[in-house]
Amino acid sequence: MSKLFGPDFITQKYLRRYPNSLRAKSWAGVMVHIQTENGVWRIGGHGYTWAGKPDAWIIPFEDAVRHIDHCGPEKMGKFIRASVEKRSRMTRDEARAIWKASGLTYADLALGNLQSLRDLINAEMKQSDLFAPSGRTGGTYRMNAKIDADIGTDGWRAALTCRAYYFKNREAVTFNGGGFIGFAGWSDEVNVQPVLIGFSKWIEALVATRRAAA
Repeated sequence: MSKLFGPDFITQKYLRRYPNSLRAKSWAGVMVHIQTENGVWRIGGHGYTWAGKPDAWIIPFEDAVRHIDHCGPEKMGKFIRASVEKRSRMTRDEARAIWKASGLTYADLALGNLQSLRDLINAEMKQSDLFAPSGRTGGTYRMNAKIDADIGTDGWRAALTCRAYYFKNREAVTFNGGGFIGFAGWSDEVNVQPVLIGFSKWIEALVATRRAAA
């Protein structure tokens, strides 16, 4: 029985045997990774990675159960409790890898979802409490409302910027015309985290929306 569940995981096999048990019901609303025989699913189900990695898909338990409902016992389905806070620092290259693995392209970008990206990053910036001036509680790291988007000589581009108490208009995310995505090029590996985390959550939401519409 111990292999069917643990403090941080529960298996599809257990859920099929005991769907109405208190243990099964206790997972309602928990954010989880999906794991099958080849590893933990990457964002959108595009390939495999390890639990806790930045490209590991995190979704509500109920959604995860539905995603692998078609799988047989040979797939060894498992749901692993996930926490964004437990992840190691994300790198810019990992964020770009998440974008590539998602299957999204610039054709999927529109003003509405760029606004969603801005808002998700802004929420992470608020939560971070970064750039708190001396004598003040609470950070001043925020996104700017304006989004610049146009078509240049090297193709379509869009730029989202940010501010804090001593600067007003620095790069947050730039979708460059050549396909390169820039993330707070001025920043160190700490101050870029709200940008990268917000970006990864945004991709997850876009992928989920696309799947729902398919």
